Amino acid sequence: MNAAQIATIAVLCLSGVSGRVNASDTHYECTVVSAMKLTDQGTLLPHWTIKPMVGAKFTVDRVTGRIMGGPLDNANLKIEVVDRGTSEMSFQAFSRSTQKTHTSLIEIQEFVSDAEKPFVGTTTLYYPGVYSGICK
Repeated sequence: MNAAQIATIAVLCLSGVSGRVNASDTHYECTVVSAMKLTDQGTLLPHWTIKPMVGAKFTVDRVTGRIMGGPLDNANLKIEVVDRGTSEMSFQAFSRSTQKTHTSLIEIQEFVSDAEKPFVGTTTLYYPGVYSGICK
């Protein structure tokens, strides 16, 4: 381990002990409320293949854009945080496979003053569709 890695681990440990860092400062905890697929007619409708994703929970790392769990999981994709989100802008992250055949996008409306932030996301990977819900 190099000095930078040791320093990072020390800061993370001390942050956890001091209690100063809130979970929401480092990540979002999200729940899917709606799951839709694009029809041949260009509309979005519920579909039996992704209906089980309603109620799914996942976590979004606000620094790296890594999504853990749920239909938008981007573990095997190259991730780019487009915008970290502010009181005026949404958090946005884009992911793609190395072959550029699959993509995923999430937008979390960080600018909403409520503790619950709406999100919308799309994916072409495991559970292709359009998802929306709430992040905290």
